Amino acid sequence: MVLRNKIPFWNSISANSYLADISGPIQLHHAKDDSHVPFNFSEKLNSQLQEVNKLVEFYPYEGDDHNLTNSFDTAMEHSVEFFDRYLKGGN
Repeated sequence: MVLRNKIPFWNSISANSYLADISGPIQLHHAKDDSHVPFNFSEKLNSQLQEVNKLVEFYPYEGDDHNLTNSFDTAMEHSVEFFDRYLKGGN
């Protein structure tokens, strides 16, 4: 297959190839029932960030949609706590 020869190229332009260059904390929110973005994308990103020793918080949400309609308040609480902890104080 022709695409197999292109795998190094596609890996080189993937943002996931540069996770070691991230210099700040990351927070991920993802609904398990998201119909727009596969949940395993965030699971994989979370794992890859941990593999390169990056500070990452991952919040999966059961029974919710792409917009976190049922979990919005909880997601916002996590986000505010994250900003207060890592950004507001300049840490």
